[in-house]
Amino acid sequence: MKLLREYIRTLLEAGELGQYVWPSADPKLRTADNPNGPSEEDTSIEKQIYQALHKHFTTSSYIVKKNNPPIDPTSAEAIKRILASGEYSGAFQKCASGRAVRGMSVTLPWLKRNAPEAWEAMPDQKPEEWKSSYVWGKPTPVSFTYTPKGKYGEVSSWTKSQETAKVFASPINRNDNAKIECILWAECGSGLFLNTRPLDRFVGGVYADEMDIQRLNNLGGDEGEKELILFGQCQVTHIQLYGTKDRLRRALGMDI
Repeated sequence: MKLLREYIRTLLEAGELGQYVWPSADPKLRTADNPNGPSEEDTSIEKQIYQALHKHFTTSSYIVKKNNPPIDPTSAEAIKRILASGEYSGAFQKCASGRAVRGMSVTLPWLKRNAPEAWEAMPDQKPEEWKSSYVWGKPTPVSFTYTPKGKYGEVSSWTKSQETAKVFASPINRNDNAKIECILWAECGSGLFLNTRPLDRFVGGVYADEMDIQRLNNLGGDEGEKELILFGQCQVTHIQLYGTKDRLRRALGMDI
């Protein structure tokens, strides 16, 4: 009961995560007098969020199981509350403006249902200026709501980098030519996007000692993916497609 009262008091006085975010893992809080950081203990939800984000950054999509996303629903809801409140913005930074892009491989029915304008704009044959290779077409204005429905639950990965998006647009099965590689464009203000760059600094601490998590985001840093994590929906404004209708027609073995 005493521990419960102390936990409730912490939430009332300093927010859901206490005064600091993951204090033992934040080098900014370490000093010569206190090399381990503040003595504040992490709340249970704070530990759960750290583990969930680490799983998100490090778990290959090949082994993510349906109905068991890396960022569990409880952690996702907590992050959404934090982003909406504006608390702990030094760590949980909301991307409120600017462009976000997402690379995907989609089926023809998905494209015709969500972005028929892009399908119509896709060249039938390879234009002369493409020479011997296939290239990405120009962004086509569209308007539809993107709703994640995959193994990651309501969470989806976006980025500021078009080059990174192109990499993730390739089908998981590289030989699956029946999928259409595309890049979705959205404005950060149309959804709840978490900028993961501030999370790069969190290392060690109780998470290394007790959970063997040496670094929160192994994919971070200046050469990292610069990932944006979207919680829930956003509005897609443009879409880019790769290749031609003729290429897809031959892959499907049918007229389209």
